Amino acid sequence: MPILSMSVQAAQFLMTVGAGLGCGFIYDGFRLFRYYMPHPAFFIHLEDLLYWLLVTTAVFYIFLNADFEEMRFFYIMGTLAGMGLYFALLSDMVLTVAKAMLTMLARLAHGMYVLLSWPFAALYLLLSKPVIALAGKVKTRLIKMRDKMSENIKRVLQNLRNYVKMRIGTASKAIKTKARRLKPMKTDKTAARPAAPSVTKAKKPGGTVKSIKSFLVIVVCVVLAGGFSLFMKYQNDAYISVGKQLDAASKEIEAQRAATANLELELAKQGSDEYYEHIAREVLGLVYKNDIILKKR
Repeated sequence: MPILSMSVQAAQFLMTVGAGLGCGFIYDGFRLFRYYMPHPAFFIHLEDLLYWLLVTTAVFYIFLNADFEEMRFFYIMGTLAGMGLYFALLSDMVLTVAKAMLTMLARLAHGMYVLLSWPFAALYLLLSKPVIALAGKVKTRLIKMRDKMSENIKRVLQNLRNYVKMRIGTASKAIKTKARRLKPMKTDKTAARPAAPSVTKAKKPGGTVKSIKSFLVIVVCVVLAGGFSLFMKYQNDAYISVGKQLDAASKEIEAQRAATANLELELAKQGSDEYYEHIAREVLGLVYKNDIILKKR
C-alpha cells in the first residue's frame, strides 16, 4: 500500500465529502418525485434499494478510477460525512428552493397554456351554442323522419295483410262454390230420403296458399341455383383465362431471358480475338497467308 502525504489524503477526503453531498442531492431528487407523484410504500422501498445500489456502484467506480488506486476506510467515512452534512444543513433548503422553482415553472406552463388556448376556447364558446342548437334540430328532424317512416311501413304492411286476407277469402268462396256444384245427385227409388252429404270435401283455402308458397319457394331456389352455377362457371372461365395468360407470359419471359443471355454472350465475345477472327472468316471471307483454301468444283 503506497504511503500518501497528508495533503493528498486531505484532498481525497474532501473529494469523498463532495461525493457524499452529491449522493444526498440525488436522493432529494427521489424525494421530490415522491412528493409530486405519490405511490405505495412497496415502490418507495424498491426505489430506495435501487438508489443505494446505483450510488454504491457509482462511488466505488469513481474512487477506483480517479487515481485513488485502492479503497481506504476514510473514503467511506468521508462519503457518509458528506451525506450527513447535506441532510443536516442543505437538504431542507434545497427542497424548498426546488419546490418553489417547480411551482413557478408549473404556473408559467399553465399561463402559457391559457395564453395559447384562449383563441380556441373563445371559438368554442362562439360556436358551441349554434352547433348544439343545430344538432338538436337535426336530431328532432331525424326522429320525425323515423316516426313517419315507421308509420308508412306499418300502413303498407297493414294494406298488404288486408289484400292477402281479401284474396284468400275470394279464393275460398270460389272453391266452396265450385265444390257445391260438383256434389253428386241421387236418382234411385230412395230419392225421398235426404241426400247424404257428398264425400268430396272442398279444399281449404289454406292449402292453396301453402301450395302457392311452396311453388314460389321452389322457383326462388331454382333461380338461385341457376345464378350460382352461372357465377361459378364465369369464375372458372375467368380463372382458366388468367391461367392461360400467365402461362403465355411465363413462356415469353423465358424466351426473353434466353435472348438476353445470347446477347450478353455475344457482347462478352466482342472484345476477344476469337470474335474478330470469326467475323473476318465468316463475314468478310478473309484468310491467313498460310491457310489452305479448298474450292468446290
